[in-house]
Amino acid sequence: MRNDASISVIIRTFDRNQFLREALESLVHQSRQDFEVVVVDMNRSSATEVLHSFQQTLPRLIHLQVGKLLNGPSATNLGIRHANSDKIALLDDDNLYDPTHLEVLVDGLQRTGADLIYTGVRSTTYTPKGELVDLKQRCDPFDFNRLLGGNYIYVVATAFWKATWERLGGFDPRFPIWDDWEFLLRAGATGRIQFLPSVTSESRSFTGQPGIQNHVFRERRHTGRVMAGIHWLHKDLYSEAQRQEALALRLAAKASMTGRSPEDGRISRLLLRARITGDLVAWWCGYSLPYKLRRLVANGQ
Repeated sequence: MRNDASISVIIRTFDRNQFLREALESLVHQSRQDFEVVVVDMNRSSATEVLHSFQQTLPRLIHLQVGKLLNGPSATNLGIRHANSDKIALLDDDNLYDPTHLEVLVDGLQRTGADLIYTGVRSTTYTPKGELVDLKQRCDPFDFNRLLGGNYIYVVATAFWKATWERLGGFDPRFPIWDDWEFLLRAGATGRIQFLPSVTSESRSFTGQPGIQNHVFRERRHTGRVMAGIHWLHKDLYSEAQRQEALALRLAAKASMTGRSPEDGRISRLLLRARITGDLVAWWCGYSLPYKLRRLVANGQ
């Protein structure tokens, strides 16, 4: 395997071979061709047949056959560890790159010297059968205070130095969803994030509901717990006003899921706050503690 790739593209895939084929096809048509692709193959039946059809058009392709489902950050970290380039881009198997995307990312990292860069995207929503129901362009400059309130940067649009990933300790496996948001918070708090004002990729959702991403739709059980964990882990980044705003947003989200309104009265507010506290305890016991115990076992302690 040659080690002179301009950038390594990490693709995670799990039993979605048609999406994988479309993602790879978007790479075939890149204006810059000196990149490598690292496919983290979690398929129950290998994606070898799909990848074999791209053997000639994507010669720098690394196939990591995992054979079981990993959570998102663990799969991403595995792919990056096997990447040969000093620059990293991420392409989920249901998203697409425009032909100039990698050229823009490589140039942007080299020109700006930022720790992480991102471009604008077309955010599209399709029905499960593939019918387009919504399309919006997202092209928003970087604002760390806005990022604290919630992620507005699409992972398909980002690229970063492998050294940035190493410095930050990788993507955090304690966050099975929104791990990209948590990574961006650490990157923005300790380094520089730069926006490149061009739309060069497509973030696709097949939920049929505009604004609802695939992972949130599939893994709704994680949302409250992960949100509580992120706010707890990064509490020092928030001012008092921002903490209150974050709490209000979480109360509203929890109210919509439980059918209770914060305006229903004191008892209702107490119950909602108790549920939010329960989310934090559930995140700690179900996500953080098992991860720390596995780390201790792996380190022989």
